[in-house]
Amino acid sequence: MRIDEARQDHAAAEVQLFGAARLLQPLDAATRGAVEAYVGPVNGRPVWPLIRATEASVAELAVVPAQDLLELDSSARMNTPAVGAGNWGWRVPEGSWAAELAGRLAAIVEVTDRDSDPLAKPETVRE
Repeated sequence: MRIDEARQDHAAAEVQLFGAARLLQPLDAATRGAVEAYVGPVNGRPVWPLIRATEASVAELAVVPAQDLLELDSSARMNTPAVGAGNWGWRVPEGSWAAELAGRLAAIVEVTDRDSDPLAKPETVRE
C-alpha cells in the first residue's frame, strides 16, 4: 500500500504536530529507548528522525515548527502557557533558512509524498 493510499484510509482530517525542543536535551534511557523503538537509532540527535516520522504519518496535515527544523532548544519557545508576559517575541535567526535545510526538508517531502495540498478539493474525473 502506498503512503497516499494509507492516508486515504482515514476518514477524519487529522493533524500531526511535532514539537521536539525538549528532546534536544540529553535523553534519559527510557525516553531514548521509546524514541529509538519508534524511529530507529538516533545517535543523540532525535529531531530529524522524528520529523521524518511526523511527515510519514497518516495524518492529512503534518506541522513541524521552525524551531524543530532548526534544531533549537526550548530557549527558542514562541510562548509559555499561563505566562502573561514575554511571549510571541521569538524570531527566526537571520540566515537560518539555508539551501541545505531546504534540501533536507524537500527530500523528506518527496519520499513521504507530502508535496500535495491535503486540504484541496479532489479533482473530479471526467469520462
